[in-house]
Amino acid sequence: MPSYCVDYRGRRVEFPDSALHHILSGHPDIGPYLPEICEVLADPDYVFTRPAQDTHIYCKDGILPEELSRYFTVYVRYNDRGERGIATAFPSRILPATEVQIYPR
Repeated sequence: MPSYCVDYRGRRVEFPDSALHHILSGHPDIGPYLPEICEVLADPDYVFTRPAQDTHIYCKDGILPEELSRYFTVYVRYNDRGERGIATAFPSRILPATEVQIYPR
């Protein structure tokens, strides 16, 4: 797995080992698709923001098999220094409903 990815704005997003462990322990079914996590960030279909948690939510259709889910969803958190890091990733059948959409494809 890469130690970082580059998002659609050209920004570096760290992929810490703690996030990898969290993802694999909570969502082992997407383990085989983790190499595509950088594709989700670099070429998302949608990006949402959750300002109260300094989080962006990237969603991409077409990576996961349909029987698993529709969207590969990746949460990226920002710290107080503006650094970005992957927090979690999981399959989702729907887009976030209460967050603010900041990037539509």
